[in-house]
Amino acid sequence: MNDALQQEFDQLTAEKRVLESRVRVINGRLLELQPLLLEDFAASGVSNVTVTTAVAAPPLVVPTTAKMTNYIHTQLWAKPAEGKRMDLVAWLMAFRDSEDPQTQGLAEMTSVNTQSLSGWVRGLADANTPRRDDEDIVEYATRMLGLEYPEAIDLIELTLARDVRARKATN
Repeated sequence: MNDALQQEFDQLTAEKRVLESRVRVINGRLLELQPLLLEDFAASGVSNVTVTTAVAAPPLVVPTTAKMTNYIHTQLWAKPAEGKRMDLVAWLMAFRDSEDPQTQGLAEMTSVNTQSLSGWVRGLADANTPRRDDEDIVEYATRMLGLEYPEAIDLIELTLARDVRARKATN
């Protein structure tokens, strides 16, 4: 038995567990910061900001600074309306044999899940007329859905999720 290999494996496993524990703590703190940052962005009237910050580096890595851009990420989500899942499934099933390219996304849905339904609604909204300046994303998507598929308005609930994300700044 190669004790050195066994010890290295155990050391790395222990280190991995420590790092995973640290990630859980960091993720908890990030969740706490989200509403505070969204309020800060709203109060400032901006949707992104570039910040240079110190990076807490793990052992054996040279500490450094990073230039990061914090920004508001918005995502449109669709789900079956309350108590309407089976009605939505029946509506989708009507498109199974359709060869109309516009309903292709509906015909290909094998189940009603938030990911595929949201993707279809986002695609519908992206493919149509531009959004009016005074219209929010949910109102716009609802209007597009109603224009194309008025019977779906009562079957699908649309919401907008906002969170703050960070990416490495470009300059």
